Amino acid sequence: MKILPIRYLVVVLALIYFGQECTMAQTDMTKDEILVAWKSMQKKGDILSVKDFRALDYVKNTRVNEAIGRLLSDGIDSFIIYTESYPGYLSSNRCYVGQVIDSYIIWRSDTSMHIKLIKGTCESEFVNFNSLEIFTYCKQNVDVMEKEVVMPVIFGGQRKTDSIYSFSTQSISHEPNYSIAIAFGNTFKLTNFAESDLLNKENIFHEYNFELRSIRLWELIKNYTTIR
Repeated sequence: MKILPIRYLVVVLALIYFGQECTMAQTDMTKDEILVAWKSMQKKGDILSVKDFRALDYVKNTRVNEAIGRLLSDGIDSFIIYTESYPGYLSSNRCYVGQVIDSYIIWRSDTSMHIKLIKGTCESEFVNFNSLEIFTYCKQNVDVMEKEVVMPVIFGGQRKTDSIYSFSTQSISHEPNYSIAIAFGNTFKLTNFAESDLLNKENIFHEYNFELRSIRLWELIKNYTTIR
C-alpha cells in the first residue's frame, strides 16, 4: 500500500475538513429569516429626502416635475405620485417617447381629492373626487408603511455565513412595474414593486405582500386612477 507523505496527508485532510465546513455552513433559511435578511439589505423603508425624490427617473419627466413644483409653490406639501411603467414595451401613442410611463399626481384640498394623469409627455385635466379616503388611509397607516418592504418573488434561501445569503428568485424584464411615492412635508416614502411580486403564487411572500398596508393603499389608489 502506498503511503502518502505527511505534507500531502495534511493537505487532503484540510480539504476534507473545509469541504465539510462549507457544506455545513450552507443551511436552508426559514421564511422569517429570509425576510429579516432581505430587509437588512434594503434602504431603511426607502425614506427619501426631497433631493433624492426629485432625482427619481420618472420624476425627471418635465411635466411631472412641473406639477410637483406647482403643488409646492401653492403650499401643498402632502401628495402622492403613483406611477405605472412598462419596461420593454413600445407604444404608437404620440405621448410616449421611449419607455411607456403613466404617472398620477394625487393631492387634496380641504374636502376634496384631485388626480391628474401625466401620460408620457401629455397632461390631462385633473379630476375631482368628493372624498379624502386615500389621504385618510395614509394618515392612519403611514407609520406602519414607513417600515414596510414589498418582497420580490423568492422561492427559498440559504445562509452561507452570518452575513452572506443566497436567494432563489425570479427575474422578469418585461412586466408592469409600480411605484408609490408619498410626500409628507420634507420626507417622501417610496414603495416599488413588480406585477409578478403580487401575482406569482409560488412566491413564499405572496400572502405576506397582500397583507402590507402599502399594497392595500395601492389597491385603494387603483379604485380612483381609472382616468385615461
